[in-house]
Amino acid sequence: MTMLRNVPQVSYYESIADIHLGMSTDEVQAILGTPSTKGPLKSLYVLNGWYYADKKLALSFKGDTVDGIYLLKGSKLRFKQSGLNADNSLPTFAEEYKFQSPALRKGTTYPIGHEEYMYFDDQGQYVWLKNQPS
Repeated sequence: MTMLRNVPQVSYYESIADIHLGMSTDEVQAILGTPSTKGPLKSLYVLNGWYYADKKLALSFKGDTVDGIYLLKGSKLRFKQSGLNADNSLPTFAEEYKFQSPALRKGTTYPIGHEEYMYFDDQGQYVWLKNQPS
């Protein structure tokens, strides 16, 4: 006899290195290991996060749940759905994710569907995958 439990399934669209929004800190550590830095990531304006220097990847959390993934310029990692990374241009992202904006500009958040958003920082240093439009 098997006991069944009703456990909520986290739904996501985009991921990087098998990390997606909604994952727990334990799940992240099981995949990526211990981060280089934990705590305030002032260079990214992240109040509390983890930074993996060798991967050029940073994560922000709400409680113990991933609510932001920052892919930094120069990272060899790529977004799973598009194959793009922070070295790709904003117009390339716009074409791949079908941004509905007549004027593309950095420092702006764009919806990619599935209640996920991408933000492109002003200096072009990272792309931020998040679950909030602002």
